[in-house]
Amino acid sequence: MIEICSYIDTCKMGDIIAVAHGFQVMHFNGLDWHNFGPELNQINSFTWSVFLFDNTIFLVGNEGQTKAYIFIGRR
Repeated sequence: MIEICSYIDTCKMGDIIAVAHGFQVMHFNGLDWHNFGPELNQINSFTWSVFLFDNTIFLVGNEGQTKAYIFIGRR
């Protein structure tokens, strides 16, 4: 589960997205949690913030001090 949560966002009840230490990207659909971090294959990256809007998820993160990332996911 999530060790240290960096940021949480939600659009509606039972639809929660959280990012945590390392590259944990956790989604709660009202029944279960799912970690999308391993599917994104960013082992050396860190996520810092997340924004959920309708059917789109925006993640902000970095790798080291030189690379910044914005991931955009759609349902």
